[in-house]
Amino acid sequence: MIIIRKAKLEDKVATNDAHKRSIREVCSKDYNEEQIRIWSDVTYSDEIWENSLKNDIYYVLEKDSVIEGFIHGRIHSDNTGEIMGLYFTPAIMGQGYGRKAFELVMKEILKSKPTKVIISGTKTALPFYKAMGFKVVEVKQSNIRGTVIETNEMELCV
Repeated sequence: MIIIRKAKLEDKVATNDAHKRSIREVCSKDYNEEQIRIWSDVTYSDEIWENSLKNDIYYVLEKDSVIEGFIHGRIHSDNTGEIMGLYFTPAIMGQGYGRKAFELVMKEILKSKPTKVIISGTKTALPFYKAMGFKVVEVKQSNIRGTVIETNEMELCV
């Protein structure tokens, strides 16, 4: 059974692990080995994690007591909503849970009546975001932790 719930402080290590596994196991079909190695080499500090939980919208997806994905949303001071991260491992992909988690975060973002919602999405996530109604406004080369990867800057006008 898969549970979608708000992230907690004690989820930091497991969420970070799911993030790395998602990049290595899912995004590897769209990016080269060096890009995946550098991109997935991330460990967020306690301060960043605590700030995200305190100020943002953060859900984890748990299967058999293991965090297998997360979605992180934010409302910016200019009233723009943003999906900051959406990462799932193969253990939960293709079962509709991404859509459910996405809808939970969007519901919270839309309460703020944003002018738009933005995402900087990977090639891997592009079909999902398009299915959620987002439109590509720019394809660019983004520097993530010292490696350049192609990303899609996307918007949903609300």
